[in-house]
Amino acid sequence: MKEKNYAMNAYPPLRALVAFDEVVRRRSIKLAAEALHVTPGAVGQQIKKLEKWLGIALLVRDVRRITVTPEGMNYHQQIAPLLGQIAQLSQAVRQPQKRQIRLSMPPGLAAKWFSPRLGDFIRAFPQYDLHLNATTSYVDLAAGEADILIRHFDGDSKQFFTRLLVNDDSSVFASPRYIEMKQLRYAEDLQRATLLHSTLHPWWPVWLRLNSRLSEENISDISGIHFDQTLLAIEAAKAGQGVMITDPLLLESELVQGELVQLFTARAPSHKGYYLLMNKAQAGERHLIAMADWLTSQIPGSGKDYT
Repeated sequence: MKEKNYAMNAYPPLRALVAFDEVVRRRSIKLAAEALHVTPGAVGQQIKKLEKWLGIALLVRDVRRITVTPEGMNYHQQIAPLLGQIAQLSQAVRQPQKRQIRLSMPPGLAAKWFSPRLGDFIRAFPQYDLHLNATTSYVDLAAGEADILIRHFDGDSKQFFTRLLVNDDSSVFASPRYIEMKQLRYAEDLQRATLLHSTLHPWWPVWLRLNSRLSEENISDISGIHFDQTLLAIEAAKAGQGVMITDPLLLESELVQGELVQLFTARAPSHKGYYLLMNKAQAGERHLIAMADWLTSQIPGSGKDYT
């Protein structure tokens, strides 16, 4: 029986701890009572109960105000962080857990195409916690490093389900000011330009061979800047530093605002596109299919079936 009483008395009265914490923070029994939705008398009783349990005075009560004793202040400094942790942990358990969705795509597509649609995505799927990974590095979809993967490639994958979002429809773009400054009217005029090369769309040599009368020597003599990120090439083109080849999907804002315009009708000879990939084992999960449908709906003419 004594062991049972010891276990029951090993903890201070927990309601009294909360009341004491509120009193110290607000420096008022009345305000603490309002915060706890009880009477000031009830708060006072809880403080007395805690003082009795601890065997020390926590408050000095005057007619007009209360003062926390040095012992009381030292005690509060030790218990306050612990009460905060209890509150945070309890809220985390109480709140419904959101399911994580990991979406990976190239940085250029994430910044220029998906970012403006991010708010719509969140409104469409408020029950999910999105983790967006914008990278050109290898993502091991088979190992579960992503739930949905968007990649720029030829679409040949026997390991995963694939869905074509959009074919690479890369064309030549530049700022109107740069076009006028360099007097770019025909493909041969690009000899006077600076070519902006990007790792994702390295089509300049092939495009020039197909669409101009320039010799191989003329083509190799054209000055250029090489970027490992399409975003950097886009910014350089907007700043009037050269002419680039890219997919208009990445230039929605720039084309609408007139910062960049298409220079020629000829397109780059790409056999690639942006494909959505999923593990075959996950392709039957309704929430992933719903997200895939939403992503493809943002591009008119996108594929709806997996291969």
